Amino acid sequence: EGEDIVLAGARTLTSAGNLTLDASVDGIVSDNTLTATAGLDITVNDDLTTAGDTSLVAENSLSINGNLTTAGVTTLTADNDGNDSGDLTLAASKTIDTNENAATLTASDIVLGGSLTTGAAALNLLVSDGGTIGLGDTDKDFDLTGAELSRITAGDVQIGDSSSSDITVDNITALNSDGMSGMLTLDATGNDASISFDTVASFFNSLTAKADDEIAINVDLTTDTGDMILEGEDIVLAGARTLTSAGN
Repeated sequence: EGEDIVLAGARTLTSAGNLTLDASVDGIVSDNTLTATAGLDITVNDDLTTAGDTSLVAENSLSINGNLTTAGVTTLTADNDGNDSGDLTLAASKTIDTNENAATLTASDIVLGGSLTTGAAALNLLVSDGGTIGLGDTDKDFDLTGAELSRITAGDVQIGDSSSSDITVDNITALNSDGMSGMLTLDATGNDASISFDTVASFFNSLTAKADDEIAINVDLTTDTGDMILEGEDIVLAGARTLTSAGN
């Protein structure tokens, strides 16, 4: 704790317990790369600015209560041990800005009270413990509401990976998804994982949905600027469905 915290050179901060950064006046400034790891929680209570690659990795929770501005590849991880013990939380009205650099956020759940931007660079949003994923009006282990998605600005975005379980999508509007300017990939390629589009129609710029098992389309689905790609063991369309793609 101090008025300001200045990290000179490429620095590594390692705590076997909790790690708290608290600089109440001028914030926390790193003039190079920064790697911070904690055996329990990481809490950043004030603005953190770095000049290179940035990695914050907590075994439990990662809480960002100030603006985080980086100038390199950014890795933010909560629940690093994958035991469903930690969320990644960005406080309301705060911003994570990577200045056009790629970012990967991993947690048992992500709570975006503020905005997240990688500009035109890639963004990966991954679940740490193999849990279910929900987008929009659905409550799952790892979920992002429409409002949270609307606060994301990025190029290509991947949600989920080969370790993820089922993905459910419900009522993502064009306003919710417009900030993701590239291809949005929903990856449910974990063993027997499926993807379901439910209840209310959803809209994306471009969409790739990949499932190890079934893709169930129970509502209309639209991509309004690019391609729509659906890959699964089975694709099941329930009722009179309309799929609209601005591209292929």
